[in-house]
Amino acid sequence: MNRSMEIPDKIAGIQEADIRQMAAHADKESNPLYPVPRLMDADELAVMYRKIAAQEDGNPQDAVKKMAAQSRKEAGQWKSAIS
Repeated sequence: MNRSMEIPDKIAGIQEADIRQMAAHADKESNPLYPVPRLMDADELAVMYRKIAAQEDGNPQDAVKKMAAQSRKEAGQWKSAIS
């Protein structure tokens, strides 16, 4: 389904140095009363972040620029779709 909706399987901009903190924040924010398919602790979240992180070649700023350009493109598609 993700492929048919053009949802990428990797996310640019996730840096290895940030994963531990991202996982800790996500773990703190989690709530067992919120309906999710599976609860994960910080270690499992870190593994998940590593799986979805795009391997970037070159400058991390290039990844950010690429993501911003993609967001602008998608925003334009939505705007034209609802106009």
